[in-house]
Amino acid sequence: MMNSKNGSFKVDLKETNESYLVEADLPIIKKEDIDIDFNNSHLIISAKRSESIKDKGRKIDIH
Repeated sequence: MMNSKNGSFKVDLKETNESYLVEADLPIIKKEDIDIDFNNSHLIISAKRSESIKDKGRKIDIH
């Protein structure tokens, strides 16, 4: 589950004889907003989340 306070999310890692399988729980995040990078033996998963709220009839986008 994604923690909105610190941006952390649940990740499961499974190893097979041929590969690793990473499953990340990123609710409400669109696939095109997820970035995966592997550099210097570090796997980095980042995502941007946009929210829209209404304030006195105006739509406000939060990024």
